[in-house]
Amino acid sequence: PGDHSDRKSYSVQLINQPPVKSLDELYGLAESKKPKFDAFVHQIAEQNHGEALIASLKSRERAEAKAQYKYKDGNAVIAWHRLTDVTRATVTFGDFASMYECVKKIIDNAASMEVQVKEFNDRYQNPLEGGYRDIQLSIAVDDHICELQLTTKHFLKAKKETGHRDYEVIRELQAAVSEGALDRVETVLKFGDEHR
Repeated sequence: PGDHSDRKSYSVQLINQPPVKSLDELYGLAESKKPKFDAFVHQIAEQNHGEALIASLKSRERAEAKAQYKYKDGNAVIAWHRLTDVTRATVTFGDFASMYECVKKIIDNAASMEVQVKEFNDRYQNPLEGGYRDIQLSIAVDDHICELQLTTKHFLKAKKETGHRDYEVIRELQAAVSEGALDRVETVLKFGDEHR
């Protein structure tokens, strides 16, 4: 909130979904909020000369693997409500100026678009491991958190070719090693080698 022009990121609070007891309950919520999120994404893309890339819900397999690695406590209880990227989309732009203008409009006009910006991460300014870059916004649609990524067409092409894949391979390796899953380590290494 406020002047965001020189910020790399902000969060207005701890970002979680409403409390859910299971992955099935989370997916039920995600399915019910997806149409409104998709309409918001199409609206901002059209108003800002971008292209909306609407994704299906994150696969249950990927969501479960992420939650097992990141959100399982010492008693093996998984905090499903911490998964905030089940509902997701991307908007691509031809240039950086258009992309950053869209960010400003989203932040300044979120309430009139019936959403809330809960988190903003400028990963062009602060790239992830492997050099992956985008602008990531956590958007609340009726309290359901959705992930919106903004990027340029050039960086989207790089993401598809290497950047995000490298990030995912590193993340999967860390999870497999921490769980002592040697078969999974071998599978991830083989995938990374075959897709470099």
